[in-house]
Amino acid sequence: MKSLFYFMLCLTSILSVEAREPCNKNNCNIAFFPRALGEATDDLRFERAIAAAREQLHKTLYIPNGTYTFHKGIVLNKKVEVLKILGESTENTILSLPLGGTGINILHSGGHDEVQVSILRLSIIHNKEHNPSHGGHGIRVGNGWQKGSLLIDRVSILHSPFYGIGIQNSGATALPANDITIRNVKIEGTGSDGIDTKRPSREDMPNQRIVMENVEVKDFGWNDALSSAAIDMSYEDFSLRRVLISSKACLETKAAKARVDKECEDAKRTNSPNVVKICAQRPVACVVGVRVHSREGGASKNGQIDGIGIRGTRIGIFFHAKDQKDLNENVSIQNFLIEGHQAVAVYVRGKNHTLQNGCIGFGESGSRDIVYSKPVEPLTIRQENVLIKQSKCKLVIH
Repeated sequence: MKSLFYFMLCLTSILSVEAREPCNKNNCNIAFFPRALGEATDDLRFERAIAAAREQLHKTLYIPNGTYTFHKGIVLNKKVEVLKILGESTENTILSLPLGGTGINILHSGGHDEVQVSILRLSIIHNKEHNPSHGGHGIRVGNGWQKGSLLIDRVSILHSPFYGIGIQNSGATALPANDITIRNVKIEGTGSDGIDTKRPSREDMPNQRIVMENVEVKDFGWNDALSSAAIDMSYEDFSLRRVLISSKACLETKAAKARVDKECEDAKRTNSPNVVKICAQRPVACVVGVRVHSREGGASKNGQIDGIGIRGTRIGIFFHAKDQKDLNENVSIQNFLIEGHQAVAVYVRGKNHTLQNGCIGFGESGSRDIVYSKPVEPLTIRQENVLIKQSKCKLVIH
């Protein structure tokens, strides 16, 4: 019995020593990588912890609950980037960037050979003043990869000066960012898009396979009021499931007010006969719920939007296309609710699209429900069970 006691005592001692080690068999714990003397932020201690985690078999950085302050954020810039960033909880593991910077930046010039990155259970919070001079995003992909994937799960991003999540691999030498999953994510108060995706310029290298599910984007476009979207989609094979989008429709943004002020000043300077009307106008909504985008490298195609609610945007869902050769194709929208729109609920441009099982509530005065724009192939647009001008849409998204 005494031998068993001593064995348990030794085992407890071994486990407690392992628990205190900066890196054990499960992870490297940021708590055991303190700031060095003279370090005013947590940037460098995270660099040291990530370098240690990369050397381990588990390749995991664990971040206990707490607030961690950054000047520039976390940069993952290895040609082969394999790392799990794991917070203790979404609510209380906070990466704080009060003066700007990107929370987590995945970037290797010319693209990565491989990326296997997971970002789990944490919040990224910028200054809620929406100061555009601060710059930075919540999470950014600066270039794509030859092979690999990215998972973002149970993450909140608040008050990012530009994009909440930016997939920005748009340069001439960029690689596609394939196989991305964004789920259980809340994005609120961004300066520009909630989630922005850009495709590489080369037509033979489109972004492929992205899934977004259980995503909420709220009050976006504070610093980019004229062109922001909650979700800007430039992908082949994409899926949006259970998505909620709401906006103050830019009515309270500085940019929207500045635009009205400038038009008023111009009218006064040129002695416009409509000066009174121009100066009396209020800022208008200027954001889009979901923009299915075509770019120089081609169109978005083969997409499914299933279970989406959009309130208070200028356009709910916008199929954008520059010309006939860049038409978005084969996108189905089902189980949708759009209301409170200022201009158009669904703006369709493209071919082989389906609208079914949806409800379009009342928009503002003068707004339209569904607009088909050239170039479009009307015979390939299927519309089924879409209720329009409903005072109370009973569709349940979540």
